[in-house]
Amino acid sequence: MGDDAEFYMGMLEEERFYEQALRDSYWDDEYEEDIFNVLYLVDGDNHVYEGLDGLDKIGTFGKVLVFVSQPGLRDNLRRKYGGKINIIMVNPGENAVDNRIKAILGNKVKNRKTYQKIYVISQDKGYKALVERYQRKYGLSAGYLALRKAIKYC
Repeated sequence: MGDDAEFYMGMLEEERFYEQALRDSYWDDEYEEDIFNVLYLVDGDNHVYEGLDGLDKIGTFGKVLVFVSQPGLRDNLRRKYGGKINIIMVNPGENAVDNRIKAILGNKVKNRKTYQKIYVISQDKGYKALVERYQRKYGLSAGYLALRKAIKYC
């Protein structure tokens, strides 16, 4: 059982393909460890290093997208985290990173086939109303869609 996907790795400047496979025990009610496909949308314009705290705990079932508008920050994140994160460069502008995250979030929430949990990681409270609106509109729990200040709080 699995899910095929493709994505663009900006760091390597190439398309990558993968198949997600779940253990048979994933469907066993007695299996005690939760295994999820989790998406983390990280606001890179707002305390990004604090937001990435806990990155080492997410395992292989989490995908981290960090949105940044500064090439210098992108380079620093690449050096520090390497392939543990996917960096999305956004053209600089007023609320450019916020708007990009909101657009991706809307797309992922409407097409909830790939991820079992989605977290927006930001110190910016501007995402709160949008997250709550999607929760109401689509009947989503805070367990599926939430705003957190850092990955370690997910």
